[in-house]
Amino acid sequence: MHQLRRLGLRLRPTGAILTAALSAAALLLAIPTGAGSAAAAATQAPVFTSAPTATFLTEQGNGFTVTATCTPACTFSATGTLPSGVDLSSAGLLSGNVAEGTEGVHHFTITASNSTGTATQAFTLEVNEGDAIGVEGTDGQLWAQAPQLAPGWQPLGGRMTAPPAVVAPPTTCCSEPEPTTAPVFIGTSTSKQLFIRSVTAGWQLLSPTGYCVGAPGAAITGTPVTGPFTLTVACRGTDNALWENSVTLQTNGLPPTITTSWKDLGGVLRAGPAVAPVNGTITFFVLGTTGRIYTRTLTTGYSETSWACIGQPNASAWPVGGSIEDDTYVLNTSFGCQGTDHNFWEADYNQFSGWSRFYGEYPAGSLIGGPAIATSGSAIEPVAEGTNHAIWVLTTSDDWVSLGGQAVGGVGAAALS
Repeated sequence: MHQLRRLGLRLRPTGAILTAALSAAALLLAIPTGAGSAAAAATQAPVFTSAPTATFLTEQGNGFTVTATCTPACTFSATGTLPSGVDLSSAGLLSGNVAEGTEGVHHFTITASNSTGTATQAFTLEVNEGDAIGVEGTDGQLWAQAPQLAPGWQPLGGRMTAPPAVVAPPTTCCSEPEPTTAPVFIGTSTSKQLFIRSVTAGWQLLSPTGYCVGAPGAAITGTPVTGPFTLTVACRGTDNALWENSVTLQTNGLPPTITTSWKDLGGVLRAGPAVAPVNGTITFFVLGTTGRIYTRTLTTGYSETSWACIGQPNASAWPVGGSIEDDTYVLNTSFGCQGTDHNFWEADYNQFSGWSRFYGEYPAGSLIGGPAIATSGSAIEPVAEGTNHAIWVLTTSDDWVSLGGQAVGGVGAAALS
């Protein structure tokens, strides 16, 4: 055969060979147009579709699903150091009960692989204390995150006109294991009245006589861990003055309906107030008409600070040393607000040295609305609404990590341990 081809001679195919050739031609004509491209698309190299960040809580069951578009299906693996107690399954489930002491930001690489190739993703996992966070959603109801709820943002109903106040009873700083308390959420309704709810109990009227504009401020004080605990709540009244009331919490963590008269603390407010104990004394922080923050207590008048803010401020007390000294629970206090440059600004109170300078050294973009401070032990964790209306948490390494969501006008938050 090779010699005949070299001589330029051609052989006539036999009938069987001719029939096979015609059948092959007919088969080619029967293949639909584009079938070749569809066959090529039957396989695809991995492309990540899930976010490169997640947030886990210490001493809680956590889960985050890593996803990628790939055919055939991908397997996932991680390189680098994951927090103690966290693993990544080959199916892409990042999960675990994160150990105490691993709070902070952890960076590692996730690889998705299949027979067509691999893809890598630089992943950031933030480990936080168990905080409760609440916002007014775009639908007007309360959306919240808390260890007692399913992961992610959960709708808790209601109809609010501003972000909620989120508060929880104080806990000891350094006991083992550190107790976790249950949060309560206080919101201003469309009737300008304050309503309150817990994670498990629905909304109830807090007071039939108090009428508020914007977001309330609140604090829970008492000797941990058994109480009794007092809820102090304040708001900007319809006359723009500061109004205050207080009530003892019941064993279910909620107060009875407040029937006592509200106290007019005067002033002219431009936003809702913040409430926190300073050296054991309930203190109110308000934004005045000059753009400066003023403080006052139930027994002392207003005092102007040098702090210039936009929108509602926030303040939170936190325990030092986890001890009760001479029947007094030792507390420090952190104050925070949106600065005039739209970043987070903070001042801290220490019972021995007083207030620190007012500083805003954190990187990050701009804030919308009033931020919150969730403080626990010696950790101070600012929480804020970003320009994309998602909620962001500032870590101890000065990194902002997104918790997602869609907020309106700010955020409320409280540490639960």
